[in-house]
Amino acid sequence: MNILIHGDSLEMLKELDENSVDSVVCDPPYELNFMNNGTILDPFAGSGSTGIAAIQEGFNFIGIEKEAEYVTICKHRLLFVDKDLDVIAA
Repeated sequence: MNILIHGDSLEMLKELDENSVDSVVCDPPYELNFMNNGTILDPFAGSGSTGIAAIQEGFNFIGIEKEAEYVTICKHRLLFVDKDLDVIAA
């Protein structure tokens, strides 16, 4: 499942389940060789480049973005690679 959360990273991180994230990545994870699958967290999702790359590489993705304008941009970009994207407003 891929999720985009609109909210403050520090506050949203407190609400994530302890074992829900395998890696924190803030740059696109092209050709990650250290893990076969799992969930990547980008606490500053911005325009969604890390999320797009994570999904295309077969990872689950959790993105957190504080700024509403970037949430909109990120959501539209991520929907191209995952039509079932879950968007959560804080």
